[in-house]
Amino acid sequence: MKPPLRILLVEDNPLDAELILATLAHEGVGCDAVRVETRADFLQAIEKDSFDVILSDCSLPSFDGFSALKIASEKLPSVPFVFVSGSMGEELAIESLKSGATDYVLKLRLSRLAPAIRRAVAEATERAARQEAEKSLAASKTLAAEAEAANRAKSTFLSTMSHEIRTPMNAILGYSQLMLRDPALSPDAKVNLKIINRSGEHLLALINDVLDMSKIEAGYIEVNPTTFSLSEILDDLSNMFRLRAGSKALRFEMAVDGKSVPYVVADEGKIRQVLINLLGNAIKFTDRGLVKLHVTLEERGADRLWLSAGVEDTGPGITDVETGRLFQPFSQTNSGINIQEGTGLGLAISRGCARLMGGDLTVTSSPGRGSVFRFEIPIERGDASVAIRRGNPRRVMCVRAGQEVPRVLIVDDQFENRDWLSKLLSVVGFSTQSVENGEAALRSFEDWNPQLILMDVHMPVMDGLEATRRIKAAPRGKETVIIALTASAMEDNRKTAYQCGADDFVAKPCHEDELLEKMRAHLNICYDYEEVSGNENDPVNGVAALSAEGLEAIPRELIDELHGATLNGDKSLLDQLIVKVRETGNARFAQALKELADSYEYDALIRLLGEPCR
Repeated sequence: MKPPLRILLVEDNPLDAELILATLAHEGVGCDAVRVETRADFLQAIEKDSFDVILSDCSLPSFDGFSALKIASEKLPSVPFVFVSGSMGEELAIESLKSGATDYVLKLRLSRLAPAIRRAVAEATERAARQEAEKSLAASKTLAAEAEAANRAKSTFLSTMSHEIRTPMNAILGYSQLMLRDPALSPDAKVNLKIINRSGEHLLALINDVLDMSKIEAGYIEVNPTTFSLSEILDDLSNMFRLRAGSKALRFEMAVDGKSVPYVVADEGKIRQVLINLLGNAIKFTDRGLVKLHVTLEERGADRLWLSAGVEDTGPGITDVETGRLFQPFSQTNSGINIQEGTGLGLAISRGCARLMGGDLTVTSSPGRGSVFRFEIPIERGDASVAIRRGNPRRVMCVRAGQEVPRVLIVDDQFENRDWLSKLLSVVGFSTQSVENGEAALRSFEDWNPQLILMDVHMPVMDGLEATRRIKAAPRGKETVIIALTASAMEDNRKTAYQCGADDFVAKPCHEDELLEKMRAHLNICYDYEEVSGNENDPVNGVAALSAEGLEAIPRELIDELHGATLNGDKSLLDQLIVKVRETGNARFAQALKELADSYEYDALIRLLGEPCR
């Protein structure tokens, strides 16, 4: 049953008021009416109470309906106002509607009053609902605009932070790579440079974890599918983690079941990143037993191929409480907190990547019995003719003799970046020039006619994007290869560079093998490579040297110090102690320790060194 309508009746004649209310009752309009005659009573009523409709006579002794209408329009704009008059001519009726009245009814035709009220109340209700919906829509638009602004701010922050961190990292890694080419460098100096390089790569990996997590949250990571050999990735991972597992006396197993698919189409980088994270965690938190990677390829409805990779360990397991927060950013289990290693972002990033690729990452675990992480994503069959082929990375020594010496223009506002690139390319055999901004690049392009330009993106005077557009717009520019270099690693930067005409893109810090390979492909040239042979500095040989006999040759006191430095994560002290190991005459064992320390394999070191003497 509907509640009665609250009606404010502005009427000086009691008989007319009774007639109006009786007519409404007869027409089935339940109402609760308040009658007023004067302006003061009218003002008091609308201030004190709320009403669904106002009915007002046009002419009153000390007050008129038009004054009431004006006041109601200001104070109660959403309440319908209906004139009920004994005599209202056509002109006055039209004027009332223009002034904001909802309707008018003559007292001689009160049969029209109930329908007029119902219509007025219905229209008012509909109008209020529409206004509420418009407010809600406006609020949603405001929230959406604020969210978009926040995302833009986050994107700007990420791009800026990436650029500011990667720029000095480019110089650190670049110069260390360059110095490793110096034949006059002593073996000890080369070892130190490798430490600098590996430490820089480790720092970069931590930075990338934070940036990747932020990009996932902001929606700025995309899937980049390529055609590749899945078996090659699995073989690489098997070789990598079999070695790590062996350093902890763990058994490592890998099994591949299901469909035989030589090449697949998927985001290779993200698949590799997720599997490395899962296998790394499994070995990190497992002290005895095994770590197993079980990969299955199977059809799931409508001829769709799915990759399922399960990583099983016999570690401490995870409690239900810990499982609930396991995939949250910066969250770690008690085991992870005790080890005091990592950012707590790996699993959050891995699940984000899995879901981005249309799959998921889940875990089942029993405390004390180990865990199984299952990574599942849809993939497609790949064409062998377009698959990425990989060989063992070999250092480029020089441009092969008998070819035209390629001219390469280096454009970067940072002297350090220009300097190490110029020195590297000169050593390899390129002819180089260096300039500090896009405007100077245009002049050098006109005067020197380089075949390839390494173009930084963010520079003063004229940035690399504008310089790229202008060069590509020139007749000779179409034949000039431009590789964009930038310390901003966001996907939008890559797209923008290509849209401006760049032929390729390299994110800083630059790895010389990646950069030189891209240059080789674009210039269609050949290199001579360094001959690769095994030696005691090779990580596999180095870790193999960690035998029990080697450990027994080291004084127990020194072993205890090594254990303490490893447990505390004191890399500086650890390096000093490893030098002492070398001084005992066990250089090969010391080198093996250094390989583990430089790779931050502290869990392997702790396992090897055992508990200190009490």
